[in-house]
Amino acid sequence: MYDAICQRSAAYRYGDAADSQRVKRMKAHLILGNNLKKIRSEKNLSQTQLAKLAGVSRNTITSIENGLFCPTAKLALVLCNALEKKFEELFFLKE
Repeated sequence: MYDAICQRSAAYRYGDAADSQRVKRMKAHLILGNNLKKIRSEKNLSQTQLAKLAGVSRNTITSIENGLFCPTAKLALVLCNALEKKFEELFFLKE
Protein backbone atom coordinates (compact mmCIF):
# COMPACT_ATOMS: atom_id res chain seq x y z
CA MET A 1 0.00 0.00 0.00
CA TYR A 2 2.83 2.38 0.84
CA ASP A 3 4.31 1.88 -2.65
CA ALA A 4 0.95 2.69 -4.26
CA ILE A 5 0.72 5.92 -2.26
CA CYS A 6 4.27 6.90 -3.27
CA GLN A 7 3.53 6.17 -6.92
CA ARG A 8 0.34 8.25 -6.84
CA SER A 9 2.22 11.03 -5.07
CA ALA A 10 4.98 10.98 -7.70
CA ALA A 11 2.42 10.95 -10.51
CA TYR A 12 0.67 13.92 -8.93
CA ARG A 13 3.91 15.88 -8.51
CA TYR A 14 5.40 15.14 -11.91
CA GLY A 15 2.45 14.24 -14.11
CA ASP A 16 3.11 11.58 -16.69
CA ALA A 17 6.53 10.24 -17.69
CA ALA A 18 6.99 12.87 -20.43
CA ASP A 19 6.34 15.67 -17.93
CA SER A 20 8.77 14.06 -15.51
CA GLN A 21 11.53 13.98 -18.13
CA ARG A 22 10.84 17.60 -19.09
CA VAL A 23 11.10 18.70 -15.46
CA LYS A 24 14.39 16.80 -15.05
CA ARG A 25 15.85 18.41 -18.19
CA MET A 26 14.74 21.86 -17.07
CA LYS A 27 16.27 21.38 -13.62
CA ALA A 28 19.52 20.15 -15.17
CA HIS A 29 19.86 23.23 -17.36
CA LEU A 30 18.92 25.98 -14.91
CA ILE A 31 21.35 26.82 -12.15
CA LEU A 32 20.90 29.59 -9.61
CA GLY A 33 24.01 31.73 -9.75
CA ASN A 34 24.78 34.53 -7.34
CA ASN A 35 26.84 37.65 -6.75
CA LEU A 36 26.91 37.04 -3.02
CA LYS A 37 30.68 37.15 -2.54
CA LYS A 38 31.09 40.28 -4.66
CA ILE A 39 28.30 42.19 -2.93
CA ARG A 40 29.32 40.97 0.53
CA SER A 41 32.85 42.22 -0.13
CA GLU A 42 31.56 45.58 -1.38
CA LYS A 43 29.66 45.93 1.92
CA ASN A 44 32.87 45.05 3.83
CA LEU A 45 31.20 42.10 5.52
CA SER A 46 32.92 38.86 6.39
CA GLN A 47 31.19 35.55 5.82
CA THR A 48 30.75 35.26 9.57
CA GLN A 49 29.13 38.69 9.82
CA LEU A 50 26.72 37.96 6.97
CA ALA A 51 25.92 34.56 8.46
CA LYS A 52 24.98 36.20 11.77
CA LEU A 53 22.78 38.75 9.98
CA ALA A 54 21.04 35.96 8.06
CA GLY A 55 20.80 33.53 10.98
CA VAL A 56 22.79 30.77 9.29
CA SER A 57 26.25 29.26 9.64
CA ARG A 58 29.36 30.59 7.93
CA ASN A 59 29.56 27.26 6.11
CA THR A 60 26.15 27.93 4.56
CA ILE A 61 27.36 31.30 3.22
CA THR A 62 30.52 29.65 1.86
CA SER A 63 28.48 26.91 0.17
CA ILE A 64 26.11 29.42 -1.44
CA GLU A 65 29.00 31.59 -2.68
CA ASN A 66 30.70 28.56 -4.21
CA GLY A 67 27.51 27.29 -5.84
CA LEU A 68 27.43 24.13 -3.73
CA PHE A 69 24.15 24.99 -2.02
CA CYS A 70 21.01 26.55 -3.46
CA PRO A 71 19.30 28.66 -0.80
CA THR A 72 15.59 28.39 -0.12
CA ALA A 73 13.42 31.28 -1.26
CA LYS A 74 13.20 32.44 2.35
CA LEU A 75 16.97 32.42 2.85
CA ALA A 76 17.53 34.16 -0.48
CA LEU A 77 15.20 36.96 0.59
CA VAL A 78 16.83 37.18 4.03
CA LEU A 79 20.21 37.58 2.31
CA CYS A 80 18.77 40.26 0.01
CA ASN A 81 17.47 42.17 3.02
CA ALA A 82 20.73 41.79 4.93
CA LEU A 83 22.71 43.13 1.96
CA GLU A 84 20.06 45.74 1.02
CA LYS A 85 19.84 44.41 -2.54
CA LYS A 86 17.03 43.32 -4.83
CA PHE A 87 16.75 39.63 -5.60
CA GLU A 88 17.81 40.23 -9.22
CA GLU A 89 20.99 41.98 -8.07
CA LEU A 90 22.03 39.07 -5.87
CA PHE A 91 20.78 36.02 -7.78
CA PHE A 92 20.43 35.03 -11.43
CA LEU A 93 19.67 31.97 -13.55
CA LYS A 94 22.44 30.53 -15.65
CA GLU A 95 22.57 27.55 -17.96
